[in-house]
Amino acid sequence: MTVPLVLGIEDFENNPPTTIATIDASSTRHHTLIVGQSGSGKSNFLTRYVEEIVLRTGGRVILLDPNGDYGQISRIHDPVWEEDSIQRLSELSTRANIETLDESDSFSSKWFGTNFQYVGNWISAPDDTAQQGRISRAKLTVSWMYLTQADKALLLNVDPVTHPKLYAATRVLDDHLYETFRQGGSKYRLDDLSALARAIASDRTKSMPVTPDWDQFDSTDWMAAYSRFDELIRRFGIWASEDEVAPPVRVIVENGLEQKSSCWTLCVVGLATPPTHDEVTHEDSLLAADEVLSKVWRCALSGANSARQGAAKDPPVPDARVPIYVVIDEAQLFAPSAVSSPLQGRVREKIERLAAEGRKYGLVLVLSTQRPSKLSPAIVYECENHATLRIQSPVELDYAERAFGIKSDFLKKVPKYRKQGQTLLTGRWCGETPAGIDAREFRVSLARSRPGGADLRTEAWLDPAEYRDHPSRRPRTP
Repeated sequence: MTVPLVLGIEDFENNPPTTIATIDASSTRHHTLIVGQSGSGKSNFLTRYVEEIVLRTGGRVILLDPNGDYGQISRIHDPVWEEDSIQRLSELSTRANIETLDESDSFSSKWFGTNFQYVGNWISAPDDTAQQGRISRAKLTVSWMYLTQADKALLLNVDPVTHPKLYAATRVLDDHLYETFRQGGSKYRLDDLSALARAIASDRTKSMPVTPDWDQFDSTDWMAAYSRFDELIRRFGIWASEDEVAPPVRVIVENGLEQKSSCWTLCVVGLATPPTHDEVTHEDSLLAADEVLSKVWRCALSGANSARQGAAKDPPVPDARVPIYVVIDEAQLFAPSAVSSPLQGRVREKIERLAAEGRKYGLVLVLSTQRPSKLSPAIVYECENHATLRIQSPVELDYAERAFGIKSDFLKKVPKYRKQGQTLLTGRWCGETPAGIDAREFRVSLARSRPGGADLRTEAWLDPAEYRDHPSRRPRTP
């Protein structure tokens, strides 16, 4: 079955244009890389691509948003319906017997029927009146007790070989509180581990639980463990607090993927605004991304195992899994060619694993970046779909020719793209063409949801009158 996704117009130079640019939905099952310099229309392309996947397929999308550009994606950008290009695209879709979603009523009815999940500390909450019950929000938090032992050791920077005693001390503390939780106790946090380690170090005989194995440690070991726990508390700002009501991000992702509660179709993980830090820290973003990627991978493996068990039954149980699109904006921040910290290296490893093995488990990567040469080559070479918007850097153009396999005859046009959204499409989603050419040029149409980014308004700084009268220029009253 062929399901076309409508991205834009191919003959955009004609007046009026007559050919729409579509891709087959099945081609989106291959990893995708979207490349373009600032101002090229890369964010609009990504938004439109996500809209088409959500509305025309049964796939679900998890979007890692490091800059907060997609915190309003559930809202419709009403001014778009007045644009001539959108109206023309709607007409051409109808002529081609493709359901038009570039008309206000048709798009709104489907978009308002979509389940959205926001995870983050959003600056402003959209008006959800038209989508009551379809939008869920949760604070971005990570719970220590849900982390794997490997993740905990990495964050604590303790290795069982090089730091055997410190590793053992932190492990027995963690195991003790976890066992207490399993026996009916409350959930524990990093603060609890820190407090327990310090209490034991201060007065072992009164504070230490009755556990014979702990006799091997002295107060110096417990203080060293306390220092590691305390350093993590201060280093990250997204640890779940004692009075936290919302579940951590790992649980939210799991609930959607395994349909344990409200099943979202589009989950936006906003990594730009940690709830307790005054400034955005990249470490917080990496920790949250690590949690999301870990849970996505585990859910995919669990789903594949359930599908195999269902297929072995008599009669076989149909496989009801759907593709999960893992969309990562500014991907070079999470999977760079050269990592700057162990945590960033671990996140990169998980993305590389997803790129290499994810498709067989129903996971699809969609990456967006300005600098493809800064991405891990192991990931770039696994991407079979490429959307190249305006690039003027000779370094990046040379890399795109080598890594994407784009013929120079096509690539030399890219620096000359002057209209925002002009795109060179290469790879699997081009399909078979009569001339055997595996590249297409088109101009992506406007996204219909609320656009991301925060570019400067030209009128605000080029119009002296407006600049002078703007509220921000008025003197403050004493």
